[in-house]
Order: sequence, then C-alpha cells, then structure tokens
Amino acid sequence: MGKGESAHEGNGRLSRRLQAELDPDLQSALDSPVRRDVLRAIRRRGQSVSISELLADLHPYRQGQLEYHLQVLRRVGAVMSRSANANSDLASARYSSTVLENGPILAILRATKRRDCEQRDASATANASPLLTMFRAPRPVRTIRLRSQRELDAEREP
Repeated sequence: MGKGESAHEGNGRLSRRLQAELDPDLQSALDSPVRRDVLRAIRRRGQSVSISELLADLHPYRQGQLEYHLQVLRRVGAVMSRSANANSDLASARYSSTVLENGPILAILRATKRRDCEQRDASATANASPLLTMFRAPRPVRTIRLRSQRELDAEREP
C-alpha cells in the first residue's frame, strides 16, 4: 500500500485495492473487528494461545464469541489449532496464526486497530451492568457561570 492509501474505507470495509489482492473468504473474515482483534492478540503474544488467554486479552468478548470467530478464521486458513490430545475440547486447544507474516494483512491490522479498540470499548460500555454505570458522574453539557451576589444586586438597582 502507498503512503496515502488506507486499508479500510470510511465505512470500515476493506479498501477496493485490498479486496482485489485477498482471497474473498479471507477478505470476508477480516471484515470483522472481532476477528482482527483475535489476530492482533495472537500476534502480541508471539506464540500459540488458548481461549482463556484470548479472553484475558480481549476482555469484553465472551468465550462463545471467540470460539465462533476462531472457527471462521480456521475455516479460511488464517488460524490453525492443535489440541493437547485427541479427546480435548475447543477450550484446551492452542491457536496460532498462519497469516501474520503477510504484509497486506499486517497493514489491515495496523490501519484498523484504533477504530476496532474504540468499537470494542463502546460495546463494553453498552453491555456494562446498570449497577456499575449508575454511579458514573455525567459529563457537563455546557459550562454554567454562577453570578455573585454583587452582580445580582447590581441588576436589581435602577
């Protein structure tokens, strides 16, 4: 990608240039901010990760959500998994990425990081317990200047 190019258009979708370069299934998988967060978390760790490690890194997401998105990434070949033994479940599997050395994919992850974090934070706030949010002080909409008694007396005098 050139200097002025963006990995994503203003609507959060992949740019047309990257759409032409990427496999359509991989492109569809990377259109999800959750899946991009998963790939970033795997990259940060620098090794294979378990679901519980991903849950620790990606706080507002639930285990079921991450399992679903890992399945999608695995189906398109962006992630591979290995289990500790043949009888283990999804929760004990270790996941690693097969696409984190791909330049365009790294560009996509970098270009969308800020927006994805903002979206994840907004989602976490929206899903927060009302018991926790009821104690937040509202932000003032505008500043109100209170007048002193001297100013009030000055207005009353003819």
